[in-house]
Amino acid sequence: MSRHYAWLQRTIDLWGKQEIHSRIEAVLVRPEALSRETIIADDFRPFHSLQIVDVPELDSVGTGFAAGVRQARAPVIMLAEDHAFPEPGLAEAILDAYDDPDVVAAGPVMFNGNPKTLASEMAFVLAFSAVARGQEITALPKVGDQAPEIALETLLQAPKGSEAKLAALKGKVVILEFWATWCGPCVGAIPHLTPPSRSRNSSRRALNASGSS
Repeated sequence: MSRHYAWLQRTIDLWGKQEIHSRIEAVLVRPEALSRETIIADDFRPFHSLQIVDVPELDSVGTGFAAGVRQARAPVIMLAEDHAFPEPGLAEAILDAYDDPDVVAAGPVMFNGNPKTLASEMAFVLAFSAVARGQEITALPKVGDQAPEIALETLLQAPKGSEAKLAALKGKVVILEFWATWCGPCVGAIPHLTPPSRSRNSSRRALNASGSS
């Protein structure tokens, strides 16, 4: 989800440099608010084809992904965002993985493109620790599993030295949301967590971990 087409151009360029770029159908989901943005046709020349999917609005990344998936014609779909920058052999490697009949799902090994801050590293490891190490994921978390311990040492709107640990919130409903200060939709989604986190009669607690500052 981007506020301007220009923000997408680096990602589009990298996908256009995939080793099998001529086999890739590009699906661009565009909200009404960006309908007047100029889309440069030459940016998509390396691809097999381009679809532009117009939607009234995008209230979340998931909404955009769902709209694109519904219109995509390819048997294998990869989801791209404007802050993800694939290596040239990614698309072909994913297709090769699906040639194995035992493979149910395949995805890329991921690296942190913004390793300059501790907050960024923390968010990256927590969200992508298994794929960042290139491990095969043999089991997915399910409802009822015990959450791993997480401690946040830098808290906004809290006295210096405060710390938040999941263990201290045992028995409460905890909403843990990772976001980034540069991600407009992420910031826009934060207010819906505020009422339950501040309500005295609620057992919910919201912890927001920012990936950058």
